[in-house]
Amino acid sequence: MIAEDVTGSATTTGQPQEEARQREANLRDALGVFTRVRESLVDGSVYCNMGHCYFLRDEYDRALECYETASRRFYNGTNVSTLIHLTRTLYAKANRDQSFATMRQALSYAQRASHLAPTDKSIVYNIAMIEQKAAEMMFALPADKRTLLDLESAVQHAEHAQK
Repeated sequence: MIAEDVTGSATTTGQPQEEARQREANLRDALGVFTRVRESLVDGSVYCNMGHCYFLRDEYDRALECYETASRRFYNGTNVSTLIHLTRTLYAKANRDQSFATMRQALSYAQRASHLAPTDKSIVYNIAMIEQKAAEMMFALPADKRTLLDLESAVQHAEHAQK
């Protein structure tokens, strides 16, 4: 069982207010439970589930802390699922903040996951989507907010995404 099983779908668009309030209450309760579990069970899955709760609350920085703790402390950076969670969170944060640098971090984690699971086509697809979105994001920035190096990198990633 993971946090997303208890809290429901991450989709909140069009939810009635009562459902949204209930979902938020479920997320709070789940975080409380995982916090207590973390005190007695030192395991990466606890941190991942806490990360899921924070992600669903759009608290991306806290979600990243949890996923990074799980990845570094418990999985030595080699757990593909945790790397994908880091990728997903960084991608969402980059879109929210319109941050090319954060999108590049998402790409880095996705590439690490791909290196560990080279036959996983969903990771390859995710990499292409991140590269495409990063290029779109870079070209949408005003000229004074981007560098030639960033533009060249975005073009290179966009070309790679097309393959």
